[in-house]
Amino acid sequence: MFKHENVYIKVDIREPNSVWKEKHCGSYTDPHMLTFDGYKYECQEEGTYILYKNAKFNQEVQVKHHRCHPHYSYPRCTCAVAARSGGDIFTVNICYGQTFINFPLCEDRAFKVMRKNDKYYQVLFPTGTLVEILIVAWPYSTVFQINVKIFPSPPDVGNTNGLCGVLDGTQHNDLTRRDGTVDNPKNFRYHSPPRVFFRSWLYGTVESCKFKTGKPFQCFVYPDGSKRRKRDLSHLTRIMEFAAGDENQINFSERSKRQIYDVRTEKEAEEVCIKAFEETDAITTCRQYDSDISKTAVHNCISDVMMTGDNNITKIHIEATLQQCSSLVLFNSTFQEEQPDVTHLIESLCPNNCSGNGECNEGNCTCGENFAGSDCSFDILGPPNIRHISDFGFCDKSYEECDEITLYGELFLEKMKTDCFITRKTFQQDGTHSKEFFQSGLEPRTLFEGYCPLSYSTESHWVTEFTFNVSNDGIRFTDTFNVYTYQSDCQEFKNISGNISFTLKSGYCFINGRCYIDGGTNRDNQCDLCNVTLDSYSWSFNPDHCLINGECYVNGEIMGTNPCSACLPSMDKWNWSNNPGYCYIDGICYFDDQFQLNNDCYKCNYTRNRTEWTFNEGHCFIDDQCYKAGESHQKTKCMTCDPDHNRNNWTLNTGKMI
Repeated sequence: MFKHENVYIKVDIREPNSVWKEKHCGSYTDPHMLTFDGYKYECQEEGTYILYKNAKFNQEVQVKHHRCHPHYSYPRCTCAVAARSGGDIFTVNICYGQTFINFPLCEDRAFKVMRKNDKYYQVLFPTGTLVEILIVAWPYSTVFQINVKIFPSPPDVGNTNGLCGVLDGTQHNDLTRRDGTVDNPKNFRYHSPPRVFFRSWLYGTVESCKFKTGKPFQCFVYPDGSKRRKRDLSHLTRIMEFAAGDENQINFSERSKRQIYDVRTEKEAEEVCIKAFEETDAITTCRQYDSDISKTAVHNCISDVMMTGDNNITKIHIEATLQQCSSLVLFNSTFQEEQPDVTHLIESLCPNNCSGNGECNEGNCTCGENFAGSDCSFDILGPPNIRHISDFGFCDKSYEECDEITLYGELFLEKMKTDCFITRKTFQQDGTHSKEFFQSGLEPRTLFEGYCPLSYSTESHWVTEFTFNVSNDGIRFTDTFNVYTYQSDCQEFKNISGNISFTLKSGYCFINGRCYIDGGTNRDNQCDLCNVTLDSYSWSFNPDHCLINGECYVNGEIMGTNPCSACLPSMDKWNWSNNPGYCYIDGICYFDDQFQLNNDCYKCNYTRNRTEWTFNEGHCFIDDQCYKAGESHQKTKCMTCDPDHNRNNWTLNTGKMI
C-alpha cells in the first residue's frame, strides 16, 4: 500500500508460477519419502538415488540408503547426501562408520553451505533452492542417520525430477521414471511402494555426484552465515578409498551390539508415538502455526515403531517435526507479520528440546553437567575418539600456516569445552631445544572434525615438535599425538624406527627460520646473501653492494639525488664514496667540465680538485668578468686578454697603435 497525500494505491503483485511456495520434498528417517507436490511413499531399498535434479540449472541432490545399523536386517536409513551445483559438490557421508562432511569437489564456488549447528547444515543453490541436512541419532546416540529436506525456488517449477517428483502443483506425474514413463500414484500403498519408479532413479548412468579421487579441493563452509577458515583436506583420498570398503570391516563397541525389541502392534505403536508427541511442549507450540504439522510424522513414527519395536525412534520423528516447523515459519513471511508472537516462540525453539539434558534460552541450549552438543544429546564423560590427525603429524610451513592441527574422529561437539593440552619443543640446528606447555580450546568443525590451535616461540628455530592430547574434563585424556612443523623447501625429514630427524637440503640456507636457495637474498635487506660455500645458517655479505647507515645499496647507486656520492664497494662498502667525474662545490654537485653559473672562467675539474672550482685555461677573469684569450677591452682595443701573461688584468697589445 502506497500513500501520496490523501490518495492510497493498492498494488497487487502476482507470480505466474507460485506453486513452489510453502512446498518441500524430502527423505526422512528410514526413509519416508515426500514429493514436492505432497505425495508420500516408502523407499526401503539400499542404493544411491537421485533425490532431486534440475537439469536446466545443473543442480542435483543424491542420497544413499543403507541398513540403519549393520546388525539390523531392517529398516533402511539415509546415510549420505551429496549436493551438486555445476562443478561444486558438498557431501555428508556417515555410511558404515565413515565420518565425512566436506567438499570432495570445488570448481565453480557456485553455492553456499552454512553450518547451523553440529548436526544441521543448509546448502543454498544459486537459484535460491535450499537443501536442509539434519543428522539424527538412532538406534544409539553414536549411530547417525540423515534427514534431507529440499525447499524449491521459482526456477524449479516444471524443471525437477528424481525421487522428489515433478514440481508443478499436481501429484499425477510425481512418479515419473527416468525414461519418462509415468506411474499412477493411486496404484501404490505403504506396503506396496512404487519400486519400479524409485529403482529407475538409482545412481548409474547419470553424471556422478559421488566422491572423485585425486587432488582434494578446498571450499568454505559458513558457520551460521559467517565465513570461516579453510579446512585441511589432505585426508580425503584415504577417506574416499575407504568409502568403497566392506561394511563388515567396521568395528562397533559393545554397547552397539544388536538389542532385541518386541514388535509392537499398530495400536501399541500409536499409543507410544502420540504420547511422545503430546508430551513435547515444543510440538504444542508448533501446532499454533500448523495444527496438522505432526500428522505425517506421527504416521511415520507409528510405522517405524511397529517395524523396529524401538520406542526411542520417536525422538528422531519429533526432531524432524520441530525442524520442519522452524523451516516453514522461516519461509512464510506472511505468517511472521501476522503472528509475530508465535513466530518468536517457534524461532526460540531449541534443537531437539535440548534432549532433556539442558535448558533452552532463545533457541540455544545450555547443557547440564556431562552433556554437550547443540542439543545436549551427547554424554561427554569420556574424551573424543581421535582416529587420526592431518598430514600424518607433519605440517609443512612452506605451503601452509601450520597454525592448527586437524583431528578426525568423533565426537567434536559444540558447548563441549574440550581442551588441547600441548607441550611445545622448539629445536635449533644443533639439537638443543626449549620446552613450554600451553593449553588451548579445541574448536569443532563438524561432529567428526576439530582442530587444536598451535602457537610458536618468538625465537628463531629449526623445527617445532608439538606433543598433545585432548580432554573434556582434565581427568580423562585421549592418546598422545605428535606433530612436527618444518619447511620442505629446504628441510627433509627421516623416520628411522620412530626416530624423527631433519636435515638441510643441499644448495640451501636456513637463516632466521626461513629457507633460501643458494644465491638468494634477504627480502628485507639485499646486502644479505645466502652463500652455502661460506655459511648455510647465517647471512653472507652480498658482493657489489654497500650497507650505509643501515640501508643497502647496489654498486653505482647514488645518494638520493646527489650523484657526487655513490655506492662504490671497491672503495668502501660501509660509507658513501666520491663518485668519479663529479665535483661537490659549495653544497652543489657538478659534472666534470661543467662551468660555474654565468662564469666560464671556472669549471669542475674532478682530477684537479673536486671541492673547489678550477680556473679554465685560455681565459682571463678581470674586474669580475670572464674573457676569452685574445678578447680586447671594449673601450681600449690596445688592451687584450692574455692569460699567459696575466689572467687577472688586461695586457697591452703590442700590435696595436695607441
